[in-house]
Amino acid sequence: MSLTQEQCETFWNSADKNGDGFLTIQELAVALSLRGYRDPRSKLTDKDIAFMFNSIDKSQDHKISKAEFFDEMSKPLRSQTLEDTFTAFDKDGNGSLSRSELEAVVRASKCFKPEEIQAAIAEIFNTADINHDGSVSLEEFLSVVS
Repeated sequence: MSLTQEQCETFWNSADKNGDGFLTIQELAVALSLRGYRDPRSKLTDKDIAFMFNSIDKSQDHKISKAEFFDEMSKPLRSQTLEDTFTAFDKDGNGSLSRSELEAVVRASKCFKPEEIQAAIAEIFNTADINHDGSVSLEEFLSVVS
């Protein structure tokens, strides 16, 4: 989410209603609602809040400590991290990933067994190369991995 220290403090102070130094899932949901994130237009569902809560609750004690909250909120936005990944693998700097550049991404991810890599690349290209130009643009890349 990437909030400043001040934004984290402001959110935390308004969310930790009982002042016990922890957020429950209910406190998080209320705080998000008060900031408009539960507005129907934001499309933030109970399932999304549960996922968010569980992602932040690293100790898995069903409460978010202030340290867990601040650690998570200081991380760069996921979209920025994905853009940085894209840029790092766009070796020729042309704004798109070629088949060989995408193969480097797949290999670096270590998500596939060696014998699965070529099939994964073919599937990614079939899905991500929306305009069928033989490369994957940043927009195409983000639409697949986001």
